[in-house]
Amino acid sequence: MEDNILDDIRKEDEVSAETEDTQRKILYGKNGHRLATSPLAEKRIKNAQEKYSFTRRISQENYHLHKSRNKQTKNEILFITDELVKKITICTNQEINRQKMKYKTQQFYRKPTNATQLQALFGILYLSGVLKDAHLTIKDMWSRLGPPQFRGTMSKNRFEFLNNCLRFDQKTTRQEKRIADKFAAIRLLPLQLPSFGIRHNR
Repeated sequence: MEDNILDDIRKEDEVSAETEDTQRKILYGKNGHRLATSPLAEKRIKNAQEKYSFTRRISQENYHLHKSRNKQTKNEILFITDELVKKITICTNQEINRQKMKYKTQQFYRKPTNATQLQALFGILYLSGVLKDAHLTIKDMWSRLGPPQFRGTMSKNRFEFLNNCLRFDQKTTRQEKRIADKFAAIRLLPLQLPSFGIRHNR
């Protein structure tokens, strides 16, 4: 819609310019530039300002509309809601605290995570699939020759640690749940699928 409006405005400018050429003397340079012997009419300047403000308003409205839609659907593309991310964050932090006991020294990449960082982790996994980098090792993905998006999001050690500690359930109650449900470790994910119109059978 915006492109059509801009095309109409350009056509109107061309028509008005041709009409103005007949009313006042126009000189053409060798490079094709037009030089007028008298200043532009006040009416044309006013119309140009109105058209500029109109197109700018249309662009801003489209920008805010796209921004609101993007904010609403950024997690839905991955079939992951904010509520699900919070639950995964709790389960993952429990596993992080459990694995931290194995190490004598504490490293910066072994600290607990949050919802924002987990969303970044899911984004890296999603982007690696889009770029078809499944055949690459983590070392290759974080090398200087690899995509800069991975290195710019988090360090290689942090990605490996979070990927290793990523959990979708509480490990302390997994054995009890597994008696009735073999997929207890990942049951949290299929439970969210009906909200996206996807059926699952238990």
